[in-house]
Amino acid sequence: MDIEYNKPYKYKQMCELMGELPRRGGKQRKNQLSEWNKKYTVIKDDSTGEYYISPLTKQEKKIVRENSRYSIYIMNILLTYLANTKNETTTLTYYELFEKLGMVNQNYHTAKNNQMDEIYKFAQYISDDVVDLYGTSKEMIVLSNLDYFFAQSRKQLKRLIDDTIDKLEENNVLFGHKTYKFYHKPIKGVLTPPHVATDKEISQFMDIQNNALKQVGLKSKQQLIYCGNGLYNKYQSIVLKDLKFKMGYDSYSQAIKFVYGKNSINTESKYVNRLTLNQNIQDKLETAKSMNNILDGLKKEFIKEYIELINL
Repeated sequence: MDIEYNKPYKYKQMCELMGELPRRGGKQRKNQLSEWNKKYTVIKDDSTGEYYISPLTKQEKKIVRENSRYSIYIMNILLTYLANTKNETTTLTYYELFEKLGMVNQNYHTAKNNQMDEIYKFAQYISDDVVDLYGTSKEMIVLSNLDYFFAQSRKQLKRLIDDTIDKLEENNVLFGHKTYKFYHKPIKGVLTPPHVATDKEISQFMDIQNNALKQVGLKSKQQLIYCGNGLYNKYQSIVLKDLKFKMGYDSYSQAIKFVYGKNSINTESKYVNRLTLNQNIQDKLETAKSMNNILDGLKKEFIKEYIELINL
């Protein structure tokens, strides 16, 4: 069967076109779709279940090549880290992964959660002409750019990790189960260890999130990406209030529970210098289209301050 672009195909027809057997389960099909999108642009219409194919643009082909390179770096650093653990399961938040893999430096997480403390570092890079253009203070210009930087950089780094985990799962090296870590506020300055969610707690927390989505008038978490800070902050406030009231925790982080066999990890792992990955991440964020809305002078300083590795 020859491929016809922009024609609707049923799932079994897509598998035949790609020379593959149909997969069972949503996650397997999601991984399959990710692989198809490395060869073509494949869009699924959720309302009909039909797929539409179009050729990749030159820019899309470049992104596929680049992401494959990043995944190789991330894969080898992650496997080397897991190979040095004593357990056969490890649970890490995305921020822990960002730091352990060398994708960001030790300033990233703290600064993201305390942006008001950071803005005065960068006011000097805002010219009077930019102030006149924005019609607001240098500090507010920095804050809006900084908030956008953290939102977009986290999205890109998270996607690279998710793509890498998908590849490792396909090769039966490990499995990555999405979960959460829950936190209590420090008591008299003493931190308690985070709690990894049980299956029951995950279900309970999903109900809390879905309830919050309904209260702010959204149908899915995907819509949060485009809803703007005001609505997102309202959603987050509802989630944290219910998390405290119904489950007794003060905050949470998305995490991944890695399940693996020591033999497969040791066989697959290869050493890669974290500096190599970090330099590639800097270049990616510097040139990414989604980062173009950040003022050039600020973008370079943000990358230097929060991405570039300081101490290894």
